[in-house]
Amino acid sequence: MHTGPENKRLIVEGEEKLVTYIREAIEEVKGLDQEPIEQAIREYRQATRVAQRDRHYDIIYTKYKDILTIHHTELVPYLAKTLTHLTLTDSRAEYVYSEHSIVICCRCRTVESLYDLEMLIASGELDQQFSLIMSCLIREQVTASVTMSHEDFNRSHAAAAG
Repeated sequence: MHTGPENKRLIVEGEEKLVTYIREAIEEVKGLDQEPIEQAIREYRQATRVAQRDRHYDIIYTKYKDILTIHHTELVPYLAKTLTHLTLTDSRAEYVYSEHSIVICCRCRTVESLYDLEMLIASGELDQQFSLIMSCLIREQVTASVTMSHEDFNRSHAAAAG
């Protein structure tokens, strides 16, 4: 276990790498033919059985995983899963930057998708995914926390509603 300045350096380097990987992943996903993904989203939302939803989830996940193979191979499943979860909330990761923490800016298409994103964040699923990603990068157990401030939520809600 690292402590003190060495641990801080590892975390900062890990965050810088992660920002680069996420930025590249966002661009690669944007370059995909979106029609099959949009169709899988529609069918996912209309599915009444878990097996049907899982099948449509897997379609999106596999498309993302296949295109992200140029990334750090250990991270591909986690990045693909994270992007799939965002996609299924009808949110799109638009860009990422680091400013005292990693900030991923998402575009929600509707007020409903904003609420879905808020529920995804509250579920802890993104906390778990980013904890796993950072742990892989720095080879230590890390606990990540994904949040959306009330100000960001309110600003996004006003933009989506109006």
